[in-house]
Amino acid sequence: MKVRLSADEANKLLRFQRDNGLSNTAMAEHLGVSPGVWTRAMAGESVRIGSYKKLTAIQVDQHWSYDLAELQPNTIDIEMGDAHDMVNSPSHYADSSIECIDAMVAAFGQERVQDYSEIAAFKYQWRCGKKLYNDANQDKAKSVWYLRYSMGDDPRED
Repeated sequence: MKVRLSADEANKLLRFQRDNGLSNTAMAEHLGVSPGVWTRAMAGESVRIGSYKKLTAIQVDQHWSYDLAELQPNTIDIEMGDAHDMVNSPSHYADSSIECIDAMVAAFGQERVQDYSEIAAFKYQWRCGKKLYNDANQDKAKSVWYLRYSMGDDPRED
């Protein structure tokens, strides 16, 4: 199924883009769609329903979503407060009795997960400060977390 953005929805997105100084590519990346989808949607063309949903709402996690018209810088930080620690125990990785990284160790072994962790640390440094409404310090802290884990120092034991 394909859907078109309403003129009001398109204007809200463009205002959001302008107010945050985002290029078309950066806006598409932050919304989780391809630049082609962004361009087609802004040209008034129909897009798949999944892309439409990404364009009209930012999913913060499984419990929080915001209409773009209401989303302003720092809204997420202010409203979420200290609800959960996004570095040491993010809720989306610890929503069962076992944390994701422990399940990875059980499935792949400690050495492979430590290798993965070194790569993940690199990823967080690479994208540091590039995601909309994601504090650069959080990316740095996650990079340090994964780097420590890669060296056999589990930060959860602090």
